[in-house]
Amino acid sequence: MISNLSRAPRHVFPIASRLISLFVILSCVAMLFAAALAAQDKPRFTIEDECTSFAFAPDGRIAFSVRHPIKVKKYFLERADIWIASPEGKKSRIITSEKIVKTLQPFSYAVQAISWSPDGHKLAIEMLTDEATNDQGDTKQGQTTELMTDGGQEINVEGSKTTGIPDSIHAQWLSDGSTIVYLIEAVKPRMLYAISSVQPSTGATKMLFEGHFFSAVEWDAKHNSAIAIERDRLQSGPIQLVALDLLKQTRRELATLFGFNGGLSLSPSGTKAGYYVDGDTIEIRDLSAPQKSIDIRVGAGRFEWSGDERRLLLKKGPEHKSGDLIWVSIPDGNLDTVLHSLTFRDFAISPDGRYLGVEQPGTRNLIVYSIH
Repeated sequence: MISNLSRAPRHVFPIASRLISLFVILSCVAMLFAAALAAQDKPRFTIEDECTSFAFAPDGRIAFSVRHPIKVKKYFLERADIWIASPEGKKSRIITSEKIVKTLQPFSYAVQAISWSPDGHKLAIEMLTDEATNDQGDTKQGQTTELMTDGGQEINVEGSKTTGIPDSIHAQWLSDGSTIVYLIEAVKPRMLYAISSVQPSTGATKMLFEGHFFSAVEWDAKHNSAIAIERDRLQSGPIQLVALDLLKQTRRELATLFGFNGGLSLSPSGTKAGYYVDGDTIEIRDLSAPQKSIDIRVGAGRFEWSGDERRLLLKKGPEHKSGDLIWVSIPDGNLDTVLHSLTFRDFAISPDGRYLGVEQPGTRNLIVYSIH
């Protein structure tokens, strides 16, 4: 991130005339059909900035980062500003890249993910960092999570010598508005994680579920809980889907899985879990009866739940590459294309299921649609 013609016989004319008329009619029908589709898929608004990450708040607002590279002395530094857009598309910048960075050394960062607190008043900004260590161009890479209010006020961890939470992954505010839970890499490279928590106002840090390791965790922040894929440290034992109470530090085994290939996702109500059991098949379990599962073969991709939990929205292909979107119905697995099979770099559905945000490839403009 830091870087230095002849006449036709008479009998032909009637046939040609009919063909021309038919072509004109078909063209008009096609134009009308295209216009109807365009009206159906008219965006609510477009943010014409180079958005690197975005997330919907519970009330429909969107927090997003905008790439903002700068030059400091002989260095070109990668930076980003943080903005918030209203559900109608009115945007305001809440913090600039200069305010986030508090170091005298050349320092770059790239926003990887943004998450909202359940009350919609706080943000956790996950960033990859790259800091110069000397004048010869050597750098040190790292990861941190910056905390702030939706008004752009930074939230520091009491007693910490640095801003944010160093080495934290997938951080999330809980419903009390004062506790952050996050993952720590336990087996590298990103094979297994441990869970930790911190209260920024006091600096009190606590390891949760000590001795337990997870290959994926999905927070249910408003209920102070989570679901997770638990493995032993050598990853030689069974693969367990477990439910975690983050306040009481209790765990409940839900099911032993035949396989897990990523993509753990919790439905909006917190009652269903989905994940890839292999490279092509999504497995869905009702957490009230987790021993039974529904398997839907759709191919590789990343998915999110619709608001009514009757469909999954799937972006096909690798997570960090552009792909087209399809609705996958549950449980029959029927497929419906979305937005005329155009490709998008990323997408997200709002917590209430009313809005779809998509990130265009190339420009990385953010476009928001209503979901019907």
